[in-house]
Amino acid sequence: MGSCPFGCDSSVAIWGRRGNKTIYQCSVCNVVFFDRKDLPASDYHHYYDYAKDWGEKRVLYELGIRRKSYRKQIARIAKLTPGRKLLEIGAGPGYFCRIAGEAGFQTTAVEINPTSVELGRKFLNVNYTTLQKVSPCEFDVVCC
Repeated sequence: MGSCPFGCDSSVAIWGRRGNKTIYQCSVCNVVFFDRKDLPASDYHHYYDYAKDWGEKRVLYELGIRRKSYRKQIARIAKLTPGRKLLEIGAGPGYFCRIAGEAGFQTTAVEINPTSVELGRKFLNVNYTTLQKVSPCEFDVVCC
């Protein structure tokens, strides 16, 4: 059985199934997740390598084309919780975090691709951490 990806020392319950994979839910932080051992390995360390030569102009263009839809998503999220601490897992360059920050959220990003982290820090002022440094129940919203 899976264990909470945020390190909660708790029991997990079966939340549902997707195909032949079991979906679990943590009884402490309520995160819903697959057991990583049941999933094929993927290498996302090189996913954003195509963007390694992007400058500020391109990053801000990419941010702009996402702004309208991300604002709508963030407005929906804001209606669901009074808290404003948001964690994005698999954040890429951090477009969603940047726009959520503009909407008043305190944001933190998790991303394993070094090109994305460099772009997000340099051009979008995104705050990155590692999943291992995230404390259980530290955030009001966790998205990916």
